Amino acid sequence: MHLFGLLYPLVLSKIPMKTFTIFITDDDDDDFLLLSDAFKGLSPNYHFKHLKDGEELINTLIQSPGVQETLPDMIILDYNMPRKNGLDTLIQIRKDSNLMSTPVIIYSTSNSQDLHRIMIANGANGFVTKNCSIYEMDSFVRGIDSYLRGTGEMPGKNYKNTMPFFSSFRHNSTFQKTN
Repeated sequence: MHLFGLLYPLVLSKIPMKTFTIFITDDDDDDFLLLSDAFKGLSPNYHFKHLKDGEELINTLIQSPGVQETLPDMIILDYNMPRKNGLDTLIQIRKDSNLMSTPVIIYSTSNSQDLHRIMIANGANGFVTKNCSIYEMDSFVRGIDSYLRGTGEMPGKNYKNTMPFFSSFRHNSTFQKTN
């Protein structure tokens, strides 16, 4: 680990901490625990909501009264889930004007470039393969932390120049579908 990695927690301890809410939508409890524990190990200022599938996420986001007060800072969305998969869920999220600026990261066991392209074309801000090392998971979590705090860019801007589990990240204040 390089020096910045050792100093990162010390640097963060000197910055006033905003609390962030991340909705993790995944039918696998172990995947949820891995992600949430990685964030909690970095900072106690993360709150998580675990949703088991796209149907539950959509019901929480779109059909809940007072949804404006409960919008997450980011959604991490599994692709392969029962009832409503990640693609169908993503398409529905991007149709809602209240959710256009909410970053959505697809978190999948697949590393298919075709699936990556489809998800990005339909509004995903990033695509991450689940099968990664502890070091890569730590880098992923630190990248999201820096992005949410406005102190850095989300890692993995394109498919070819990234670590194995980062496929892409597109930062837009609102999603605009491209042809």
